Amino acid sequence: MSKPYLSLIIPVRDEEKTVLQTLLSVDYALSISEFSSEVIVVDDGSRDTTAHIVRQYEKVLKPLKCIEGKSKRGFGSAIKDGMADANGNVQMILYPSCVGFLDKREEILTAFKDGYDIVVGSRNIAVERLSLSCSVKRAFRKLGNRLLCGKSLFGVSDVRFGAVCMTEEMAEWLSSFSELTNSNNIFFEMYMLTTANGGRIKEIAYGESDECVCGKGAWNWIRAYFHSLKVRHLAKKKKKHEGLVLE
Repeated sequence: MSKPYLSLIIPVRDEEKTVLQTLLSVDYALSISEFSSEVIVVDDGSRDTTAHIVRQYEKVLKPLKCIEGKSKRGFGSAIKDGMADANGNVQMILYPSCVGFLDKREEILTAFKDGYDIVVGSRNIAVERLSLSCSVKRAFRKLGNRLLCGKSLFGVSDVRFGAVCMTEEMAEWLSSFSELTNSNNIFFEMYMLTTANGGRIKEIAYGESDECVCGKGAWNWIRAYFHSLKVRHLAKKKKKHEGLVLE
């Protein structure tokens, strides 16, 4: 098979009731697109028949591939497995609930043409009218990102939402960090590393939310702080080999 333009990576776990609809939605969206593609479904140790269902449709919905995990390791691990297997010029990571992000392909392609390295779907900027409380939460979220990460995450307000697209070059560079977390916080770490390396991230409106998505309590902020320390340590190690300039 020739090199596809898009590699779509979908991590799943215990999705037997919805995975077929997810695959059909993806197949339809890609069938009306103008570029070639591959779909990589990575099963994170499902205890139900999710992987079996995907396997059944591998020959029907081409090119579809299932990577089956034997145990639950975390979506971060599943995402890394999918990225390692991807061959596309562009890699898109979508949680099953976010496959509608494919409809944003024109905006995504425009962002890449404008020089962005990663495009992120954000529920926050998809909110048309913010309540006063949400506006305050958003302001504190951006301030918290600034305090935790310097300039690294300033302006990226929805750091754990599963709708992310990146260039092949950026995906390969991020994949070189074997120490990336196996949890959902992998996106947080990817964004920090990207901006620390001088990369550009574009946040576009996607998804529906009645209020600003701002995390759940102090524990998330504490975890985010330690993740930021870890990432800056990784970036400093990389600097010795690649001339990485930290902000």
